[in-house]
Amino acid sequence: MSLLFSLLKNDGTLILSDFHPLLKCLNDDFNVKLAYFDTELQTGDIAYKQFFPEEEQDDFPDVSIRFYTLSEIINSLIAAGLRLERFEEHRGWKMENIPWEFTIIARK
Repeated sequence: MSLLFSLLKNDGTLILSDFHPLLKCLNDDFNVKLAYFDTELQTGDIAYKQFFPEEEQDDFPDVSIRFYTLSEIINSLIAAGLRLERFEEHRGWKMENIPWEFTIIARK
């Protein structure tokens, strides 16, 4: 967040939209896995890999992923000197009744 802060002009606006951290607590079948506060690096697929043709997916490398809690994300904004103006949680694309994504608007 400090890098994003340095890139913003004075009174600039940061709009951050991403998957909700709660999702890492659900398996593909929506069963709960106890992983919200895990901080270790994990190996995973590049985002949106499944939308590419299967023959191209074989060439995609695995990536290292570190998941963050919602409080870590918001507190990193504050620590970097950004002013949180708005926080929204969004349902999934199929209107699931759990937060699927979030959007933060912050100002320098």
